[in-house]
Amino acid sequence: MFPLIDDNIIESKYNKGMDIVNFSEDCDVDSAFLTYEDLLYLSPLEVNSYSKKINIVATNINDKRGKNLEVEKFYEKNINKQKIVFLSVIAKSDNFLVPYYLTYYRIEKPSFEINRVIHKTKPDYIIIFLHTEKKISSKDLRKNFIAFISELDRKPDLIIADIDKTIKINKTKIFPFRKGEVILEKKFNMYNKFYFMDFEKRNEKKTIEKLENLIKNTENYFNKKLTVSLSDIKLSSSDGSPLGVIISCAMYNFLKSDVAVFNNNLLVNSLNKGDVKVKDVYSIIKNSGERLVYVKVRGEKMKDFLEYSLKADTSIYLNKTVINQNNLKNLNFYAGKMYKILTTDSFIKENNDILNYITEFSILNVKLIDSIMWYFRNHKIDLIIR
Repeated sequence: MFPLIDDNIIESKYNKGMDIVNFSEDCDVDSAFLTYEDLLYLSPLEVNSYSKKINIVATNINDKRGKNLEVEKFYEKNINKQKIVFLSVIAKSDNFLVPYYLTYYRIEKPSFEINRVIHKTKPDYIIIFLHTEKKISSKDLRKNFIAFISELDRKPDLIIADIDKTIKINKTKIFPFRKGEVILEKKFNMYNKFYFMDFEKRNEKKTIEKLENLIKNTENYFNKKLTVSLSDIKLSSSDGSPLGVIISCAMYNFLKSDVAVFNNNLLVNSLNKGDVKVKDVYSIIKNSGERLVYVKVRGEKMKDFLEYSLKADTSIYLNKTVINQNNLKNLNFYAGKMYKILTTDSFIKENNDILNYITEFSILNVKLIDSIMWYFRNHKIDLIIR
């Protein structure tokens, strides 16, 4: 079983899990499970498309719009007349018991969904993959797992989770996620022991030429040099976001607009001085699928719109000028004129009040990352804010 997207592998975000999907048959992949990262990068439409090629398990995930998510609630394997059921759940790292929403998805209470599967399948063995948005805190680790297991009608034999080392609670073993295999040892045709083996310790090593070529081509693409950064460009400073300003400038120069507004909440990493490669671009923003949006605002509402945008943590660029609270009052806009603003999809979704200022908006079939790539290929990068 594999995750589609691995948080530690930028290339998998670029491929959006397609390497696992395309080569699932050649690699003998029984199933893929949806993780926190998958839900950030993949829409329900993409998940449904993938599910036609590979078995996807998502025990407690639904489309929050109520539409059908074409995934399996569990994966079942029958060996020697014994039924092993694999489940894949997502939970908050500090509380495994609460439901919540994430991007396009509704995350149901994990224990409720697991119990439904248990009563439906009546398994001999239960293995649960528990995915969280970050590593589970060692402080409350045992307490959270005890509370989680106590709500299950049948105790799992094994849980695999984002923890540092293997622990045991009552009769349930909890392994950390890492690249390798969980081995089920048989005794008199019954499984009586679980242990972990790293891939590197296997004598057998499979190589698939097509997959190796994809990996090589992806690595070559990600290591392409785009430009040179003349300075370390930070996520934030006392004047705003230096990196956000660079990206708003890239947007402004990439597509024609009166103003470019970039959502600084999309930033995750700063940009270091020196060569800037393709993989660096993918590493600085949360979502490589983020799309650009055109917004139209009347001149008499422009200052209010820009003031609202600044308070919502954005970087704003207008004709070689970085807009901030100090110079906003000096700007002049013509009443009655319709101004075209280029921004990002997430800025509209995260700030519903913005609809009070705009006349209309249209989501473009153009990605934010395309504007950054184009700008970096054509410019040496230096700080715009001084």
